[in-house]
Amino acid sequence: MTVPLSLELPELLQAHDLTWLPPADGMPFRTCVDSDGVRWLVKLRGGFRAVRERAFSVIAQALGLSCQSSTYLRMPPQPSHWPFVPETHESTDDCQGAIRFLDEHPHPSRCDNCPFPTLNDQFRKRPNDIDLLRTSPFPNILDWPRGEMLGMLSEMHEPPGRLFTPDHRFVQIDNELMFSLHAGADLRHSPWVADRSGRVISAGLQEAIRLCQQVSSLPDTVFLDALRMPQGYCPTMLWSLREEVDRIRPRARAFLQWATQPHGFVSRHPDSRRGDNG
Repeated sequence: MTVPLSLELPELLQAHDLTWLPPADGMPFRTCVDSDGVRWLVKLRGGFRAVRERAFSVIAQALGLSCQSSTYLRMPPQPSHWPFVPETHESTDDCQGAIRFLDEHPHPSRCDNCPFPTLNDQFRKRPNDIDLLRTSPFPNILDWPRGEMLGMLSEMHEPPGRLFTPDHRFVQIDNELMFSLHAGADLRHSPWVADRSGRVISAGLQEAIRLCQQVSSLPDTVFLDALRMPQGYCPTMLWSLREEVDRIRPRARAFLQWATQPHGFVSRHPDSRRGDNG
């Protein structure tokens, strides 16, 4: 299953051009379909989270990472004119985001020769083991640790989510809490790079070095594309997204400088800065 890139999606969707589907059981978000039959997932968490979600996806996809794609959505200025009545927990901003809907892998019992049970059993015994993932039959499974490492460079407030498609391809999801102010994310403390005792994991360190080298080499155009918004889409920005995005490459270079030094353990300090910056 091919995931379309965020830059390949329509720049802006309008709520009244979409067919909104009835809420599905167990689905906490809205879904809709455009005139081409493309299905979209709408979380209704406001414009600021929408631009952070899309910005991260553009950067991740420029690195070749499998990440859910999203674009911008305009709702009517007055919620009373919306095509549905918003719930109390849903943002009523007119600026929202729309995520390209992806079908998820069914329960392993409904999949012939499914590799999930074996992977789950092995991962419980060897958590955050990149060497283990390299031997798995999942075609792009290394995008899992690499995407979380990029999240560390992007000041993520909490780890992203994971989705596997019916053909066993990994997709990183739930990236709206990237670029959180003072989240305290530190790639040196990633569970892929250092274990609970602080001991550096060689395979994880090498993968982090490779990622940081790639991030450092990204051209300015990638970050400009990540920040670009369509005319008239003006969400309330609680802090400067540009400043947070501009810190990604310096963080990657700082990690590379640290990684060249002899070390066996990572010093771990309680992070007093982490707060509710979602």
